[in-house]
Amino acid sequence: MHRYPENTQTTAPIAIAALLALPEIADKELDCAAFWQRLSDEARTRAEAAAPGEPDWPVIKALWMIADACSLMLKGDSTNAPFGPLAVFGEHRSAISEDFTPADAALMSEVAAAIDQPALRARLADLAWLRAKPKKIADALLAIDTYRSTTLTEDNEFTVMEAWRRAITLCLQLRKGAGDRLEQIEAALVALAITQIPADGLLGKRAAQTLLDRRLGDDAGEQIAGLLAERAEKQIAASQHFFARNCFSLASDWYARLENLERAADMTVAIALSFEAEADERIAQQGVQGHMVAGSFFEDAVQVLRKVPGDQRESRQVAAHLERLRLKIERSGPQALKGMATISTDPIDIRDLVRQAEERVSGQPPLHALLYFAHLHHGANAAELEAGAKKTLREYPVSSMFGASHYSRDGRVIAKTAGGVDDSEAGRVFSVMMRHYLLEVELVCRGQILPAAAVITREHLVRQVDLSQLMRMAPIVPPGRSEQFAKGLWEGFEHDFATATYLLAPQVEHLVRWQLKQQQVRTSTIDADGIENEIGLSALVETPAMKTTFGEDLTFELKALFCSAIGPNLRNQVAHGLLDARECNTTSAVYAWWWVLRLTLRSFHAAARPPAVDPAGERADASNNMTGPGKSA
Repeated sequence: MHRYPENTQTTAPIAIAALLALPEIADKELDCAAFWQRLSDEARTRAEAAAPGEPDWPVIKALWMIADACSLMLKGDSTNAPFGPLAVFGEHRSAISEDFTPADAALMSEVAAAIDQPALRARLADLAWLRAKPKKIADALLAIDTYRSTTLTEDNEFTVMEAWRRAITLCLQLRKGAGDRLEQIEAALVALAITQIPADGLLGKRAAQTLLDRRLGDDAGEQIAGLLAERAEKQIAASQHFFARNCFSLASDWYARLENLERAADMTVAIALSFEAEADERIAQQGVQGHMVAGSFFEDAVQVLRKVPGDQRESRQVAAHLERLRLKIERSGPQALKGMATISTDPIDIRDLVRQAEERVSGQPPLHALLYFAHLHHGANAAELEAGAKKTLREYPVSSMFGASHYSRDGRVIAKTAGGVDDSEAGRVFSVMMRHYLLEVELVCRGQILPAAAVITREHLVRQVDLSQLMRMAPIVPPGRSEQFAKGLWEGFEHDFATATYLLAPQVEHLVRWQLKQQQVRTSTIDADGIENEIGLSALVETPAMKTTFGEDLTFELKALFCSAIGPNLRNQVAHGLLDARECNTTSAVYAWWWVLRLTLRSFHAAARPPAVDPAGERADASNNMTGPGKSA
C-alpha cells in the first residue's frame, strides 16, 4: 500500500507548518530517531483518521519525507556516503539519501532554515547540501553550526560525537569556505578531552579518539596522551585491565603520530604488562580454569612486545619480559631486532606539484575528473629505474658493499640483500630500484594523488554504482569481478584504504592470472598426485610471459607493489593477514589503490565505443550521473 498518491506535491511552507504544529518540535533534546518514529506515526494517523477521499496528502507527504530523512543512519567520517539505511531486508530496505531528489533537497533547505530543533535542522540542512544541484554552501554551514551546537555529555556521547565528526568532515570538504569553524571544533574537543579524560566514563576518550582520527589537536597531543597514560595507570591499580589497555593503546597512537617514539614504546610495553598482570590475576582467582584464559593473555603479551622497535628494547628490558613470558607459556621468545636508525633528508617543496594536480581535476565533469586523476602520473619506468640503480651502485659503492637484512614490523627477517660492488647482480640492482621507486611513490602520493582525490570528493559524489559500470566497460577487468573492483576503488575514495587494500590485492592477482590465460599461458601446476594448484602472483611475475602480456613497466610495478618482500608486498601481506591499520594507510597502500584505478580506467578509456556489453547481456552505460554533459572521455 502506497503512503500517498504517486503524483502528490508538497511545499516547504506546508512542511514547516506541519512540523511547527507538533509539540515535540520545542524539545531541543530529541534526536532524529525519536522524530522518525513520531513523524511516521503522525503521517499514518492523518491518513487513517481522515474521511474517505479527504486526507491532506501534501501534509502527509511532507511528514513522510522528513520521517525518511530522520531514519537515515549517520556515518560522520564518510565524505561520499554519510547516510546509510536504517535497515536492509533482502531486496528491501529503508530510505537512503539517493531517494531524495534535488527538488526534495530544495524543500529541506527551506525547512532547515525555518526551524530551531537541532536534530531536525542539522539533518535536513546536511541532506540539502548532499543532494542539491547546484549545492548551496549555506546548507553545509548551517549543518556544521547545528551539529557543533549540541552539547556533548556522557548520556549522548555516542550519537552526538558522530554529529561532531560529520561537522569536521564538512569543514574539511569546504576548506576555506568553512571559515574558522574547524579550528573552533578542534579547540572544543581538545578542551573536552583534557577535562574529561581524568574523570570516569568514555566522553574524554571519545574526544581524544576523534581528534586522533581526524588529525586534529597536535598542539595538545602530548598533554592528551599523558592524561590517557595517567588514567590507564589508575585503572591498572583497580584491576580494570581491559579499559587500561584501551587508554594505553590510544596514548600510544597519539605519541606515534607526534613522532615521540620513546613514549609510544613505553605505552606498548605497558599494554603487554597489563595482559600479563591480568593473566596472573586469573590464575590466582580461578585456579585451573584461570590457566585456560591466562594462556591467551600471555600469548597476547608476547605479540604486543614484538611491536617494540629493536633500538628501544634494551632500555625497557623487553628481553627479560619475553624470557619470563616464555617460561610461563613454555615456548621460545622472538629474536631481538637490531637497532635501526632513521635516515632523514631535507624537506622537498611540493606546493607547485600539489597545485598542478588540483588544477588538473578541478572544474571537470565527473568522468573527466576521474580520467585526469588516473593520468596524473605516468607510472614507473622500469628501464630508467634500472639505469639509475646501476649508476648509484657505480658512484656510491660503499653503500652497497655490505649485505642487508630486511625486517618486518613484528621482527621477522623477511629478505636479505647480498653485499658487493658488482652492478650486474640482479638482487642488488633490484634493491636499489625499489629504494628509488618507493621514494617516487611517496612524492607522487603526497604531491598528486591525495590532493587531487580531495578535490574530486569535494566537487563530486563518487558512487559505487558508477564505478561498477566503468569496471564492466574496462576490458582488463575479468568477467564477474567488476563489483569487487568497484567496491575496492570506492573504499579508497572513502579514505578506507584498509578495506580497499584487502579487496583489491586478491583481485589484482586474479586479473593477472586471467589475462595470462587469455594468452594461453599456463598459470597452474599438477603435482605427483594429479592435483592441480594455481601458481601464486609472486611466481607469475617472474615468468617471461608477464612482460609479453603486461609490458616491462606494469610488470615491475606489479612485483614492486604486490610481491616484493622489500616493498609493500601487499598481495602476501593481505593473504596472511599481516597488515595492520597503520600499514593499510601508508603512501604505498594509497598509491597501490590509485595504481589499480589507473590500470582499469586507462583500459576503459582505450576501449572502442560504443560501450561493451556486460556478461548478463545488458548494455553497460556510464550514466549521466557519472559522465556529466556530453559523456565524452
